Amino acid sequence: MSQAPAGNADRSAHDPTIIRGGARPGTPLLSVRDLHVEFAGRGRVVRAVRGLSYDIGPGETIGLVGESGSGKSVSALSLLGLLPKHVGKVTAGSAVFQGQDLLHLPEDKLRRIRGARIAMIFQDPLSSLNPVLTIGRQITEAIETHRGVSIREARKRAVALLDLVGIPAAASRINDYPHQFSGGMRQRAMIAMALSCEPSLLVADEPTTALDVTIQAQILELLRRLRTELGMAVLLITHDLGVVAGFADRLAVMYAGRLVELGPAETILADPAHPYTIGLLRSLPRLDRPRQAALTPIEGSPPDLASSLDGCPFAPRCAWRVDRGWTDAPPLVLAGGERLADAALVGHEVACHNQPTREEALAGLPLTPGFLPAPPPDSLVIEEEVV
Repeated sequence: MSQAPAGNADRSAHDPTIIRGGARPGTPLLSVRDLHVEFAGRGRVVRAVRGLSYDIGPGETIGLVGESGSGKSVSALSLLGLLPKHVGKVTAGSAVFQGQDLLHLPEDKLRRIRGARIAMIFQDPLSSLNPVLTIGRQITEAIETHRGVSIREARKRAVALLDLVGIPAAASRINDYPHQFSGGMRQRAMIAMALSCEPSLLVADEPTTALDVTIQAQILELLRRLRTELGMAVLLITHDLGVVAGFADRLAVMYAGRLVELGPAETILADPAHPYTIGLLRSLPRLDRPRQAALTPIEGSPPDLASSLDGCPFAPRCAWRVDRGWTDAPPLVLAGGERLADAALVGHEVACHNQPTREEALAGLPLTPGFLPAPPPDSLVIEEEVV
């Protein structure tokens, strides 16, 4: 098994060909650094996001992927000031968007950005749309607020948007209520609302959840076309790596509130270097496998985010874990070993003490003779018994 050389961190920090965090050369549209988000309640503090950092360039698409509860949606909501009041809060970090730190803006200034320059497609369109307002009114409200146009001009723009996202007979359907739309049409209406002010950044939170496969493909194709036509950047949040394949430029894989792998989508999908990413890919059906090939789920469960998680958060579920994984959290560094040369060119980064080789990634298990995953230290076993 190959381990990342100790000099990886220094190389990624000082090599001019590498942009820290996997960002593309140039000034990023959004730069998130060391983001921490917590939720407090019932005597517990849940640390949902633990030091998240990434960049999005103008016109770029990043896929933020991971299991439910990994902190994907929470991180996006925190950028827009949409965390639950008195419960969720950002405790550290910055999120600089077009020269302004979103996390430290007054509410009135953030409101001018939210919906105008940054828009969001929420996970569940039925609960996100107001049931007592028509679809048209919900679209025109944003246009009137941010563009300062007349009601007539806003309505004309709303009809054009519904037509743009593929709603048939848009001029008449604009007067319908959300319950009169199907699931796919509600999602299209949400997209129309998000695009109403031609934002520079679109945050799409699980935009294809609960939709059948045909509608999923239509929604993704719609987003792909609109992204090209409008030149906007997209942050696509999903738990399904199949959704981002062929859509995202880069992937950011999250686990337990942390980034564990970051790099070009094609690189990560073809050559994953983190055990968690390997597990996600092996749990998906593949066209290049025999039909009878069994899917392999990741054993175990995600950790309790109210605990300290001093070591690698994936250690209890990892077949490649080593002793230091129980005590030391691995930093995000260039993929090492046989991947190092390619990683230095494309910015492929991994947070792992013992990176699987390419052959091991393909096999889905360690191949070194006699290797066994490191057992937990005695102190951790005693602590679990006490709890």
